[in-house]
Amino acid sequence: MNKSKQLEIIIYESLDEINVLLPTKKKIKKGNFSIKKNSLFDSLNYITFLLNLEKKIKSRFRKNVNLYDLDIIFENKNELFKYIFNKI
Repeated sequence: MNKSKQLEIIIYESLDEINVLLPTKKKIKKGNFSIKKNSLFDSLNYITFLLNLEKKIKSRFRKNVNLYDLDIIFENKNELFKYIFNKI
């Protein structure tokens, strides 16, 4: 499996972990989901999502990608994907 597909999978796996915490009617849909303007990504969910993603990146790609300490709040999944892809 290529790097791009693997990265997309782990982003969605991390999203699934956030969706478990949300009520059924408030699940974040996959695709190019919004992050910055999505009220479901409150500060706790956002941090949890990024930390889960960092762990999965380290496990899958053997790379340390710091997403949490950045002064960036990603607009959407595609922006996040491009940032990570360039780091791995």
